[in-house]
Amino acid sequence: MPGGAAVRADEATSRRLSLPLSRLLPRRPAAAGVRSGLVRLARETWWRVQDYAYVLVWQARGVLRRGGAEVYLEPEHAVSPAVVLIPGVYESWQFMRPLADLLHRHGHAVHVLPTLGYNRGPVPAGAALVARYLDEADLCDVVLVAHSKGGLIGKLAMLQHDPEGRIRAMVAINTPFAGSVYARFIPLRAVRAFVPTDATLVALAAEQDVNRRIASVYSRWDPHIPAGSVLEGATNVELGTPGHFRALGDHRLEEVVVGAVRAAATAISTDAGGMTTFETRIRVPGAIDQAAVEPYAQQLLQHPTDGEILEHDAGSEAGSVRLRFLADDQADAEMHARLLAERAPGCEVEDVRPVGA
Repeated sequence: MPGGAAVRADEATSRRLSLPLSRLLPRRPAAAGVRSGLVRLARETWWRVQDYAYVLVWQARGVLRRGGAEVYLEPEHAVSPAVVLIPGVYESWQFMRPLADLLHRHGHAVHVLPTLGYNRGPVPAGAALVARYLDEADLCDVVLVAHSKGGLIGKLAMLQHDPEGRIRAMVAINTPFAGSVYARFIPLRAVRAFVPTDATLVALAAEQDVNRRIASVYSRWDPHIPAGSVLEGATNVELGTPGHFRALGDHRLEEVVVGAVRAAATAISTDAGGMTTFETRIRVPGAIDQAAVEPYAQQLLQHPTDGEILEHDAGSEAGSVRLRFLADDQADAEMHARLLAERAPGCEVEDVRPVGA
């Protein structure tokens, strides 16, 4: 009947009007989610391209620039400790040459392991090789600087192959301490070693006391290690550079590595009772007042072992900051002061002298 039809139409209209507003509007949030996902995919794809481009460049340089490891053994102004580089899987020591150059400039003897080749062997075999090299070269209080798989080798060497305590500390860069789920799908023995249930990885994860001597440095996004490289009990540092390989060229990594090596040097000298306190005055390009001293402090002092600020000069056109720090001797102190000054543009070292001199 016409009247009944009108009532049903009114009821249907009423039901539509009572629906939530979100049910009536177009589903834009879903579209926005798709766009966000596509943007993230494009960004991560670009990061992958950059990461593998870095690999190609440095692998090619390694092929074209063979040898040369001996030049890193005798820096011009040698300071302790010595450093041993351990590359990742399918990497030769040449892949870590940027860090070798950096540490050599800072006065550290840098040792590499040519017999490790491209590091395709088992982790236990690599750890035994590291221990054998340290013994044959009679190295003590060394710092291991390792990339990826190299960190697993280094930790195992610290645990099982270092009864004489030759290894002081380790800096591990993008190391899969908990393995990688992707390793299950790659039919290569060298990569399958990173399956999370691998016996060596499980055993390493159970040993946590040694972690306090390790600095684990990792990228904000690592396509090879989705679980990340955070290591319980270690010093964990996240880098802004995305990628598994490009982190080796991150400027922040350089600061972390140099800081960790210098911290080891401080600990070594403190244990031996042989460090001297020095003071230096660094001239800065402009008067320093209380408001401006903090940014300079952050640039000059980036690690606790770098030293401490004693005072700053706020009354001259070319201000200055006076610092105090520990060093082995006058030459070590002068080098440390110069390296601090290089961190802030326009700064120069005015003098370096032992306290009380």
